[in-house]
Amino acid sequence: MCGILIFREDNSDFFGNKGIEIIKQRGPDQFNKITVDGYVFCHSRLILSGDAKDGCQPIKNNDYVFLFNGEIYNTEYLKILIGRNDLVSDTSILFEGFLKFGVSFFSGCDGPFAIVVYDRKSKEFLLFRDHLGEKPLFYRQCDKNYVISSDLRVFSGLESIELNENSVSSFIENGFCRKEETIFSHIFRVSPIIPDGFFYQSYESFVKSSCSNSLSARLKLLSGNADYENSAILLSSGVDSSIVALYLSAFSNIKAYSLKISGDSYNDETEMARKTAEKLKIPFEVINIDNVYNEKTVKETISCLSEPVGDPGIFNQYECIKKISKNHKVVFVGTGGDEIFCGYERYRFGFFITLMSKLPFDMRQLILKISIKIVKAPLLRERLRKLLGFSKVTDIVDDRSSYLPNQLFSSFDSITFINGVEARAPLTSIMLRSFWVKNKIKDILHYIVLKLPLKMILFKSGINTFFKKKRGFTNNYEMFFNDNKFINSKDVKNLTEVQRIRAYIIEQWLKQNGYRKNL
Repeated sequence: MCGILIFREDNSDFFGNKGIEIIKQRGPDQFNKITVDGYVFCHSRLILSGDAKDGCQPIKNNDYVFLFNGEIYNTEYLKILIGRNDLVSDTSILFEGFLKFGVSFFSGCDGPFAIVVYDRKSKEFLLFRDHLGEKPLFYRQCDKNYVISSDLRVFSGLESIELNENSVSSFIENGFCRKEETIFSHIFRVSPIIPDGFFYQSYESFVKSSCSNSLSARLKLLSGNADYENSAILLSSGVDSSIVALYLSAFSNIKAYSLKISGDSYNDETEMARKTAEKLKIPFEVINIDNVYNEKTVKETISCLSEPVGDPGIFNQYECIKKISKNHKVVFVGTGGDEIFCGYERYRFGFFITLMSKLPFDMRQLILKISIKIVKAPLLRERLRKLLGFSKVTDIVDDRSSYLPNQLFSSFDSITFINGVEARAPLTSIMLRSFWVKNKIKDILHYIVLKLPLKMILFKSGINTFFKKKRGFTNNYEMFFNDNKFINSKDVKNLTEVQRIRAYIIEQWLKQNGYRKNL
């Protein structure tokens, strides 16, 4: 985990204080800054392994300034490509690869990353993010001057800043802003890189030659790059976290944790997670979470968010990571598995859901109220809220371009860096995405049994997920409303419970981060 901040030297009064303080939260182990051509380049770093001198940033030579945040999985392949086996850190590998091959080199890099290259001759910035946007990178351009940051909070206290009303509405309605947009006008997030071209194809050919085009072999190859000292994994009863646990279980330094929310026995997955951990011979621990919707915990969680997050489950996740951080620096998650392997039911029943989403909002709300009175199962109620509470149901393209990077990854990025922990989501690897895109059409059974190839791998290892329905966690919204002072204006009275919570999150986030204008 690292933090990047770049600003004009004559703006040091603002960014040089607040901005640097925020960026240091993302990397408490090392901080450096240099000034080049009137720009201040700042980099903070969380060191997971190795010597602090390896990977020290920013890197500067006569032509470029280079900054990097993230982790690269296929470093051994990249060193062969570059012809430099002496390179140690991900940063040096990326920089040398860029110097030798140019920006197209980044399309063959597997792993989460955000990269900034400043060209000292042309005075231009080149900005890159990984293919799913796992690592954040925001920028503001005014004339030819840039402000670039890993954290949206850096911008929030500027007097000239304005809210983007359409983006705020999208956030409240859907839980995230669309694609490159943020809640602020004229401040954007960098678009994810498109995995294509020579270096991407070259890496895919290398993987095929190493794995015989087998999904299981690809997962094994990927897990070989994930051997960290004293790592944790968040384990549920679901397919995604179970498959990650299976391939990480070869390492003796991994420990599994499962979340148990007080008063939610219906959706308790801890026993199924425990059986998976026992089968894989992984140490296992249950993290018990009580009421996280009290005002203190809610405001503490919101204060750490690098941008507003529209998932009410963020408060449970924050408390969970806070407890794990006492013993671990790296936590693995199954995030991204549904988007990569088409795991959501709405992908299978897209036509029906799209049809429902075209009904007028008032009609859907009426159907929802009647359904809630009839249906007693908490999870089914939750799904009805999700189905009928949105004006547009996202498809897989929308999920990969907006929902996954701008909500799921954003939330985990925030709650991990503030606790000094690095989150890893190995299922987002491009070697898995490329395999699935090319092979899922051939597997007609996938449309009957979602994520069939992953379930078959687990089944062969003695873990049966075919008949175990992942329930997930419901949220006690009444507890939230009782413990927090809500906006009660006419603007929010017609919103659903989840949307009202999002309105509260965005209001509190702006207030806590110095937004100076009326909301």
